[in-house]
Amino acid sequence: MKKLFSVGLIVLAVSGCALHLPNGSVVQIPAPPLSQVAVTVTVINNCAPVIDLESTYGVIPGAVGIPYSGSRTVRLESTAFSGPDRTVFLTAKGYSSDRTVYVGSITKEFGVNTRQGSKSVPWTIKVLHLPGRPNRCL
Repeated sequence: MKKLFSVGLIVLAVSGCALHLPNGSVVQIPAPPLSQVAVTVTVINNCAPVIDLESTYGVIPGAVGIPYSGSRTVRLESTAFSGPDRTVFLTAKGYSSDRTVYVGSITKEFGVNTRQGSKSVPWTIKVLHLPGRPNRCL
């Protein structure tokens, strides 16, 4: 029964939908296979000697050790089946140049809508937060 249900879901996902025309004919419109919307973020480090980027799933490979005045572009996929209005989070964590001192972090929330599709946004890191200390950069 589980196999039949799984096959049915796959067929439904790739089959698309039927469009009924005024003349009575039916046209099958193919659907993309469970496409996801995403936010592509270009992060510019204007604060700490080095920053690392983390998403909800942990450290982003290739986005570790971004030097001051450097940048990286990362793609944040939204969660499937979470409604049309989705939110993804990106955290920047700052360190000293020798990576022995944690300077602080900042998290930014990015919204994406399935009707509007994926989008690209810039984010310039200008301040980091550390509990019990004033916001700062090195």
